[in-house]
Parts: sequence; structure tokens; C-alpha cells
Amino acid sequence: MRAQAKCIDEKLAAIRVCDPAVGFGAFPVGMMNEIVRTRNTLTTYIGKHRERTSYHFKRQAIQDCLYGVDIDPGAVEIA
Repeated sequence: MRAQAKCIDEKLAAIRVCDPAVGFGAFPVGMMNEIVRTRNTLTTYIGKHRERTSYHFKRQAIQDCLYGVDIDPGAVEIA
């Protein structure tokens, strides 16, 4: 079970999600919440480490996983 949990966690850390009409950002925020919730749950099986916090997961998802584009530059800035 630990090996499977670790594999799923690695896939979630490497996932790339793009919202082609980002608007006000509801979809990327929802995806971030799902990634964080799932990775927090997997922590039970992987083991607690210093960097396995909700803050760390959110920061990593925002920096590496979530992308958004929109025809309106202001929408991207807001999101």
C-alpha cells in the first residue's frame, strides 16, 4: 500500500492542469484544493515528514501544477 500511495503522490506532484478560460480562477483553486486534500490523505500511508504540510502542497501546486490563460489579461491577473 505504501508503494502505491507514494506513486500516486508523485503523480499528483507532477500533474499539469491548464484552464483555457481562467476567468476568476474557480477551476484552478478547486483543483488545488483536490490535490492538497488527496496528498494530505496520502500522508497517512507515506509517513509524516516536515515538508508534507498543507502549506507545502499548496505552494508546490501553485508553482508547478496549475496554469491558466484567458483572452482578457485582467482575468489572468486576478486569478
